[in-house]
Amino acid sequence: MTVAVFAFVGPGWLDAHKLSVFAWVKDRKVVVEGKLGGGKRPKKGTVSVYNGKDQKLLEMQIQEDGTVSFPLPEDHHSGLKVVLDIGEGHSSYWILTPYDIEQQLSNAGGPAAK
Repeated sequence: MTVAVFAFVGPGWLDAHKLSVFAWVKDRKVVVEGKLGGGKRPKKGTVSVYNGKDQKLLEMQIQEDGTVSFPLPEDHHSGLKVVLDIGEGHSSYWILTPYDIEQQLSNAGGPAAK
């Protein structure tokens, strides 16, 4: 009986801890959005941004709506890695390649779904 209860509760609990991060360039700003399982947004966490040489460029806190934006760093030509860490071992990252950045700059930016 214990196994059946765990099987019933387990997947929902695991899904609630799934963290996804998305990042795109819009109006020369990088927009970052975090999402948890079930579509909820993390209310706090730290975003760290690295260049293509894995050097940390900046670090900031996300807003209560699970987003943050910042000016496109000058050192973006080798690409950017955006890492969202919400604590307790939950982190995820998004890679903006040089191609992605140039395409989004020339197309006014934003993910296709937005």
